[in-house]
Amino acid sequence: MSDIASEYTKEELEGLHRISLQMAKVFVEFCKENDLTCYFCGGGCIGAIRHKGFIPWDDDLDFFMPREDYEMFVKKWNSYEAGKRYILSDTTLDYVDRNNFATLRDSETTQIKPYQRDLRIAHGVALDVIPLDGYPEGKWKRKFQCMWALIYQLFRAQTVPEKHGGLMAAGSRFLLSVFRGKKIRYKIWNLAKKHMTKYPISECNYITELCSGPFYMKKKYKKEWFEKAVFVPFEGENMPIPVGYDGYLKEAFGDYMALPPKEKQKAHHDCVLLDLNRPCVPATGERLRAELRLLQKKCLEITLVFKEFCEKHDLLFYFCGGCCIGTLRHQGFIPWDDDIDVFMPRNDYEKLCELWPKEMDETKYRLSRTSKEQFLRSQLTMITDEETTFVKERQMDLDIAHGIRLEILPLDGCPSSWFKRKMQLLWGLAYQIYINQEAPTSKGKGVYLIGKMMLLLAPGWKNRYRMARLCERHMTKYPIEECDHITELCVRYNYMVNEYPKEIFASAVYKEFEGERMPIPVGYDTYLKMAFGDYMTMPPEDKQVPSHDGIVVDTEKAYPQYKGIYYPLKRTEEEV
Repeated sequence: MSDIASEYTKEELEGLHRISLQMAKVFVEFCKENDLTCYFCGGGCIGAIRHKGFIPWDDDLDFFMPREDYEMFVKKWNSYEAGKRYILSDTTLDYVDRNNFATLRDSETTQIKPYQRDLRIAHGVALDVIPLDGYPEGKWKRKFQCMWALIYQLFRAQTVPEKHGGLMAAGSRFLLSVFRGKKIRYKIWNLAKKHMTKYPISECNYITELCSGPFYMKKKYKKEWFEKAVFVPFEGENMPIPVGYDGYLKEAFGDYMALPPKEKQKAHHDCVLLDLNRPCVPATGERLRAELRLLQKKCLEITLVFKEFCEKHDLLFYFCGGCCIGTLRHQGFIPWDDDIDVFMPRNDYEKLCELWPKEMDETKYRLSRTSKEQFLRSQLTMITDEETTFVKERQMDLDIAHGIRLEILPLDGCPSSWFKRKMQLLWGLAYQIYINQEAPTSKGKGVYLIGKMMLLLAPGWKNRYRMARLCERHMTKYPIEECDHITELCVRYNYMVNEYPKEIFASAVYKEFEGERMPIPVGYDTYLKMAFGDYMTMPPEDKQVPSHDGIVVDTEKAYPQYKGIYYPLKRTEEEV
């Protein structure tokens, strides 16, 4: 695996050529079946003429299509059975891939490009499909077409063009800062598309490419060059190029038959991760079950180490949530569950956090808890396997321990006074706002605005951490031994309001879990019914899916190997 395209090995380039050619064959066959015109453009077209195949250092293939054929391709591809392996990636209201044209992505491979590495898209080897549009007569019509095309590119890609001068970059930043919402951006680029494509090729004498960036947007091609496709030899296959390929290539690239200088003979697309054997889409079916099982085994390994440590120091803990249900209903993991969570009474929880770093080898199993020096965007404590990877979307922008983890939730005393309980809940909510540095979005607009104001009045992590510690002291000031009920305060609000009889958690009982004896609360039935209702009934089939959004999970590679690729990455406005 190489970090950037200029470092592709011979084997990687050969693999890219093989995969790209297969994609091209499927795409061309689709076009034939649907009577659509397509032709190689750019390096693929040059390679067909000069090398009868790939330019040796090129790493992809691109196609042109006349606009009407292009729109039909986008409309019909997803119903093309022979192309199911190749995912159509095309920007919509709810999906942005930062391209100005549609691409096909190979679902069985991974190739992450720098400008897309923070996006949740199919990062497979790509085949770009670029539309061609009519070039209008008249100086002002053409100027306005280019203006609309620039607007289209800015709001569709939602990326500042950094390579076309400081003025364009500054103007682009300003426009994106003014029009921030996804709906308004979607409306703007669709309006721009309508205006820039209103000149049908059939009514024009020339053709242009409006979706390839400002440089190629200036090109003016004779319509007859693209009147039809001719098929020429390419890597032992016959592939389409424009009938007027010579005129097109000279206009776009000059003397295209001359080889470039040696130092220019390298792949031109940056790539932060290439793995031609790793699917870029979430696993399904048997592969999902196999991968999930490996993840479950790693979680259990961490838990057994944790259990041994707790027994050594006489610390009380018990399975909670899904793994507690799994213990009783499945004698192991719920088949689709992907983690283990445990409860600990507050005193035992604090002892664990104090003792673990002193006694354990944290190069193997590391305890992480939010502190003044470390922001986790989590109220929980986690113990991570440092030789594995589990990057959550919620934490992808943080440079923290991203190993497969065991999550530990503290239990606290619940005061009997109605007023004290309400205040405890308020302190708990305030604690979550400060410790996560996020305003709650599930309690209505009023609570959200209050949360934003609280964060505004305590700028910076140090101030917010200080406020979080103040809130924590107030919400945890009721010792369990002095209360009749117990509550969980470091969870979502719908669980915070639960008030469990103290005797539920007075001790642990051991039950079989994946062939081991693991602890659950002595009053497990009451706890699970209060928290989850009829916990012994299986949920509907469509709910039997893993609940945690892992961007990348790897049971064999340590997460530092993915640094700069999957983390730390900026989160989008929607994710924030």
